[in-house]
Amino acid sequence: VIIAKPTIAFNILEKFIIDQYIMNGGKILWLIDGVIASMDSLKEKNSFIAIKNNLNLDDQLFKYGARINANLIQDLRSTQIPVITGYSNNMPKQSFFPWPYYPLLFSDKTSPISKGLDAIKCDFASSIDTIKNNIKKTILLTSSTQSKIIPAPAKISLNILENPPPLDYYNKSRLPIAVLLEGKFESVFKNRISPTNQLIDFKKNSKKTQMIVVSDGDIVRNSISKNGNIYPLGYDQFIKYTYEGNKKFAMNAVHYLCDDIGL
Repeated sequence: VIIAKPTIAFNILEKFIIDQYIMNGGKILWLIDGVIASMDSLKEKNSFIAIKNNLNLDDQLFKYGARINANLIQDLRSTQIPVITGYSNNMPKQSFFPWPYYPLLFSDKTSPISKGLDAIKCDFASSIDTIKNNIKKTILLTSSTQSKIIPAPAKISLNILENPPPLDYYNKSRLPIAVLLEGKFESVFKNRISPTNQLIDFKKNSKKTQMIVVSDGDIVRNSISKNGNIYPLGYDQFIKYTYEGNKKFAMNAVHYLCDDIGL
């Protein structure tokens, strides 16, 4: 199952169905935004407030071994966005500036999912914490060695381009953005009342299975042009370049969870 950039909170029954799917050996690729933030909000004005994306999944992911934090990562290694810097004969002049909220991710060198990938483009990613339990965790993607965490609610402003912070502002290194969880998971509904009255063979623990948690739903989202054309995955329409890592990571993640050999 691929849960890609949900925007509406999950109810108890939906969570229960997903949980029991996992308990029966099901695999999930979670692509969840930690906060609500979009560049569209900057088109009307120069700033907006990014708030926590409350999807009612925190307890569930925590039980499985991961927490998507309500924060945003700023990264010195990032893609660029065009900003109007002036006018010539009433025509706007644009210049490109690195936008720290669009990190270019590093990939783990050992996992077959992310080994040898080119840079991966993402939009408004959050950090992921791993929770101590009996599940094996493998960090697949991280920010660069010069990163910063901004807790939500956070003011996102274009002013950071006019007044870039000093290098020592980026005081965090390799913040996890994608994590592979493997092992026998415990149900989040263990010791709780079942949300369904149907006769279901409730399982408290799973057989050995896997899931991947990614803290950016846009990592697998194709951009669309004004006339409706779909750009390739990872395409940067400003510099007209495709970051191949996005597609390869998405395909590798699905193949790994599907037990495909020869990854």
